[in-house]
Amino acid sequence: MSTLASQLPLPTAADILAAHGLTGPAGTPEQVKAFWDSLSATERKILLDAQPQIWGNANGLPCLDRDYANKMVLGTELAALQRIFDAHGWPVPRTVADFDNLTADQLYALGWGPKPGDLINMNEAGEIAMARYKDAVSTARTLETGSRAGVDTYLYAYDSALYHGEGRAAIAFGNPDLADNVAVCVPGLESRVSKMDLVGYDALALFQEASRADHRHTTATIAWQGYDAPEFDTVASQDKADAGGQLLAKDLAALNVTHVGVDSRLTLVAHSYGSTTAGLSL
Repeated sequence: MSTLASQLPLPTAADILAAHGLTGPAGTPEQVKAFWDSLSATERKILLDAQPQIWGNANGLPCLDRDYANKMVLGTELAALQRIFDAHGWPVPRTVADFDNLTADQLYALGWGPKPGDLINMNEAGEIAMARYKDAVSTARTLETGSRAGVDTYLYAYDSALYHGEGRAAIAFGNPDLADNVAVCVPGLESRVSKMDLVGYDALALFQEASRADHRHTTATIAWQGYDAPEFDTVASQDKADAGGQLLAKDLAALNVTHVGVDSRLTLVAHSYGSTTAGLSL
């Protein structure tokens, strides 16, 4: 029987979902977790490999599975960026500053900018495409910084397409599903995934200091760039904080759902407009 079973074709992602009457993550984080827990390790991997963008951002999945899926998406974007620059024979950008140093001729050749000399840039799609690659590079560098510091670092959420390419991401230093204490860092005005290193370095420093201060309890910190932060021309409005607060509240609630054992002690650390967003989320 076991030999016969090993020869049967593996189910597809659609097969697995259909068997549960689903087409994707549905319901509350508790319901998503119950569905995920009912699957075999093979079934989970099939879903993660087939739909990493969906499951990597699904509240109710454990950190390790989300990290696996989101790093797959990030890797695909970085590989595409490498191919684009290889085709032109140019060095691939490694930092956001490298993108900013591209010439007008290069931006036009890449399809990211207007024809040199044009007074008005109508190439919005090109700008969004470049913004998404900036997100990927900034996220990768922040992950590398944590790893170089000897910290287990996870890509807890990632979607570079959101908010016209400004993106949504969350990077965890330490596993929040296992930590006694979890702190979520919320940035403010003009934050975006291409500036992930700023909130990321703050969250990493907080992790290191907390770990040094308390050897009896484990800590995880999360750099949460999970909302569409305002620019200077929209900062006077509370609209983006209202929307961001809803997203933050959902993400915070999901942390308790996937936490192993007794709920962690959860702390919010917010900066600038992020403090409004954090306050509304509570």
